[in-house]
Amino acid sequence: MTKEDELRNEFNEISTIPEKKWSHNHFHYKYILDHIEVLNPLCLEIGCGKGELANQLTQKCQHIDAIDLSPGMIKQAKYNFGDNRKINFICGDISTIHLEECSYDLIISKDAAHHIDFEWLCNLVNRVLKVNGQFILIDFYQLTTFLDCINSFTSTVVDSVCNLVYNGRISEYTKAEKEIWKRHEMNDIFMPFQNIKRISSQTLRSSTIDKTFFWRYILSWRKPM
Repeated sequence: MTKEDELRNEFNEISTIPEKKWSHNHFHYKYILDHIEVLNPLCLEIGCGKGELANQLTQKCQHIDAIDLSPGMIKQAKYNFGDNRKINFICGDISTIHLEECSYDLIISKDAAHHIDFEWLCNLVNRVLKVNGQFILIDFYQLTTFLDCINSFTSTVVDSVCNLVYNGRISEYTKAEKEIWKRHEMNDIFMPFQNIKRISSQTLRSSTIDKTFFWRYILSWRKPM
């Protein structure tokens, strides 16, 4: 079984977990919507999951091609938002799907980049994005500094409080759901922030990158004229 097959199976299993009223996984959706600078863009979303973000992106985009490796995720996305004609849900591996050069005004990826070779992903964005197009990436990074640990502790406390208020318990997931996530997280490998910053500065020149809440970083880039 290949790494892609294992990842596909893991996310097929994760797709069976019901969505909660609160999840830190959805916290940055508003940030993404608020920071889209291109008008009425043709959008590519890499790693769309169950389609929640793609559905919200239709507020700003004329059309979204939303790609995910997992058939289970795409099945849930189509069930939830399949009647939204602005979204084309695509089940496939981003590394093998043919994407035309300079074909998108906006590329979004949230919580998927650590499953893809980062330098390859940056080069793909550079090739597929139109001139003056925009790329917004949010993903996890490896905690390495004292400030990272403080940020992580604060994020954990806030997440627990929000879970208690909105979901009625401190933990977002049930015991069985935790086991599903645990099996997946055993294979998660996050890059150090400095490595992410170095590669992005070489491949996506003039990109901005900052650490943010809930163990993630935000990278933004406009393709130069």
